[in-house]
Amino acid sequence: MKEIGLKHIGNNIQSIQNPMNQSVVDKKDNALFAVFVFNAWGQLMLQQRSPRKSDEPCLWSLTCSGSVTPGNNPHYLAYDRLKNEMGLSISFANEFKVEFNKHGLNNNEGNKLINCFIAYTGQLPSINQQDVIAYKFVTVKELKDDIKFNPNKYTTLLKLLIIELDKHFPSLNNNN
Repeated sequence: MKEIGLKHIGNNIQSIQNPMNQSVVDKKDNALFAVFVFNAWGQLMLQQRSPRKSDEPCLWSLTCSGSVTPGNNPHYLAYDRLKNEMGLSISFANEFKVEFNKHGLNNNEGNKLINCFIAYTGQLPSINQQDVIAYKFVTVKELKDDIKFNPNKYTTLLKLLIIELDKHFPSLNNNN
């Protein structure tokens, strides 16, 4: 697998109670958000992207992700996308940030700040079939093993961030 440069920016392992404390992306930032949702058994919810998606259609990806537009709050955008694509209205329990610092993510130049949010739910999703064609639950270990053997089934962002998730929350990899 090609080595991609990600740099750890911060780690906030506390409940996000007040989204007003979240930063707003200014015009010079090039940012993304990513949401990892886990069930009660520690399995990660993945979505299979719609064939209508312009970037990496039909591939398995994070629970949801997207771009942070200038002047917007990544927390709110992530919450809205999770609700719109997966039908889940749940609070984020943890977050971490990484910086993608090499060329290659969708062939864009420059750095990208990736705001990553983690949530837990006992709910099943109600997918928006315009954006998502399927979902599944897998352990982090199962996902990492499958990425080794079937990397073309997964989005670039998922392959990058599953490594970072393991660095920040290694206990999530202990599930069978």
